[in-house]
Amino acid sequence: LRVSWDKIRIVLLLLASIMVYCLVPAWAEEGEAGFGPIPITNQNPLYVLFLNPVPDGTATADTGKIDFDVRYTMANVNVREYSYPPVNDRDRIELDMEIHKLDLVFSYGLGEQMDLELDIPFLFFWEGFLDSFIETAEDVINATSPSARQDWGMNDYKYFVKYDNNVLVDRDENEGGLGDVVCSFKYRLIEEEGRLPSVALRTSLKLPTGSESKLLGSGAVDYSLGILAQKQYGRTCAYLNTDIVFIEKPDVFGTMPFDSHIVSVFWGREYLLSEKTSLMFQAGAATSPFPSVDQVDVLKEAPIQAGFGASHKLGDSMVLQWGFIENITASWPDITLQTNLKWKF
Repeated sequence: LRVSWDKIRIVLLLLASIMVYCLVPAWAEEGEAGFGPIPITNQNPLYVLFLNPVPDGTATADTGKIDFDVRYTMANVNVREYSYPPVNDRDRIELDMEIHKLDLVFSYGLGEQMDLELDIPFLFFWEGFLDSFIETAEDVINATSPSARQDWGMNDYKYFVKYDNNVLVDRDENEGGLGDVVCSFKYRLIEEEGRLPSVALRTSLKLPTGSESKLLGSGAVDYSLGILAQKQYGRTCAYLNTDIVFIEKPDVFGTMPFDSHIVSVFWGREYLLSEKTSLMFQAGAATSPFPSVDQVDVLKEAPIQAGFGASHKLGDSMVLQWGFIENITASWPDITLQTNLKWKF
């Protein structure tokens, strides 16, 4: 039932996104093309093992040219959940860490409508420094969570997963290194015309380059198929992504039951303040491949998030972006921050 309900929520979000995408009128009469969504993915340590589709538009790199994007992402994760009754200690998840990720992304234009992209990530799991800031912010708005950080120690590190009385992960030491490299191919199938959006197809392949022993990679090949849509309304640009990711269960999760795929939906809306600056609102959701365990929301809940960001053009070939994402469910980090700089060669 959990998987079915997750998929129903994803479908409902998709239908709502399509309605907003098609029906909201232009906010201005004229506008330049958008800079694209903020490329933030799920940095929950249970999900970094899988291929995570990156929010994207339908634009491709110029033929024979290289686009380069350097992204720095940091996410704060604070989860302590137990199956009921907790005295049995049958299932328990403790995630107390920050994940910092550096992506070096290269896109090469193969033709007027297609490109090839290579994403080389470096991951760092450590205690971090954001706990104090987040706790202060929560106190100010009276939104302190039940698993308050001051009850467990500030800026600590813990990665613990126990399922069906079997301890699968028990780490309290920082880890870092190369993650799983992702190769993607995008083909713009339909150009924007009138009320019709531009539409692109993409496929991605995740290679097992990350260390399994450090939990920086799954040790398996994942692949995905997706459809991207983009529509300009004057100064407003709307984005819609739908992807299905086919995954293999990492060995670290042992006999834990697993779905073989993840369905994800992304929606974004960008408003151009000028030809150089824009604001972005975006949201997304995905199904959970993990088993349903009572009271352990990080496993059973679909990852859902929403946030905002901005883009600013620094020159003819360079764009600076930043974004902030807040979790809606426990399957996404408490907060995720990203800044990235991309330019064309």
